[in-house]
Amino acid sequence: MRQRNQQQSCQRRTCGSIAPSTPSGRAVSLELALAKDAYAAGTTVNAHLYAGREPNGTVNASLADSIPFVKRVLAGETIVPVCSPKRL
Repeated sequence: MRQRNQQQSCQRRTCGSIAPSTPSGRAVSLELALAKDAYAAGTTVNAHLYAGREPNGTVNASLADSIPFVKRVLAGETIVPVCSPKRL
């Protein structure tokens, strides 16, 4: 029973934007692996890539996605999983 409760709580967690910390291909691969692993663990993942952005530029670039995401989470709406975002 305890394991089932843990699985249910995992399914309720959500994760917002996952973006590469550097423009390098290796960083993007690591971020995509993080999104896939989190999804496999039962987390609802909504990942996005913001090509060519450093960490400080990613925040502003992600606002068009992150603000509506947070509003949907707070409203209790269903989050559509995006674990393999398209590279832009």
